[in-house]
Amino acid sequence: MPIFNYKSEKIFYDTYGSGPLLILHHGFGSNRFSWIKYDWINSLVNEFKILIFDAIGHGKSSKPGNINHYTIESRTKLTVSLAKNLNYEKFGFLGFSLGGRVGYELASKYSNHLNFLVIGGMHDKPPSINKNIYKRNIKILRSKKGKFVMKGNYNRPPNDPIALAASYEGMLMWKGVSNDGIKYDFPTAMFCGEKDKYYNDIKLLSKEKKLKFITVPGANHLSSLKSSNKVFLQINNFMIENKY
Repeated sequence: MPIFNYKSEKIFYDTYGSGPLLILHHGFGSNRFSWIKYDWINSLVNEFKILIFDAIGHGKSSKPGNINHYTIESRTKLTVSLAKNLNYEKFGFLGFSLGGRVGYELASKYSNHLNFLVIGGMHDKPPSINKNIYKRNIKILRSKKGKFVMKGNYNRPPNDPIALAASYEGMLMWKGVSNDGIKYDFPTAMFCGEKDKYYNDIKLLSKEKKLKFITVPGANHLSSLKSSNKVFLQINNFMIENKY
């Protein structure tokens, strides 16, 4: 598998197919193989050059100790650098959960690089609205109890509890996107499980900004990535229609 040397870190990634670039950014605690596990690659490989990667602190990529590597701003700059490493200035982007926050930051600061944007399971509000939950999880990860994340399997390399704690801390530094922070003058779609706690926020944002919104029936936050064939086809068609 290729390795992108980004500053002092190593980012593990894979590419599939050819054509306009589509970057898929996984969620917190996951890795690039989630897109393979839930079969997002096969139906898109004939339309795009697909890039999947292990975000900083996840999978096989570097897990530095400095919290500055884990901010949403830093993750967004890395995403643009990955595209440029493949000689692409513009790309489509699909981000789920943590990856969705990167999507909002791309739309806010780097929209000139976007052909289209798809965000799954994430609102545009600052993570600090759930500060108590984050701080509780950080405390667990930094304690002996956090070792449970070190159990990997054939789909998921072992996680590092300290890196995940730093990822939470980095997210808490993100201020979210103000109501007028993004013009959405590029094709944008949102999808969310109807049982996801973020569902109403994402649906309301989509309505206010007149964005395409796709409900994943019966799904919670995590299971929305396993989108039904009908839902996946809507997301798939949206990306294909706006790939240039």
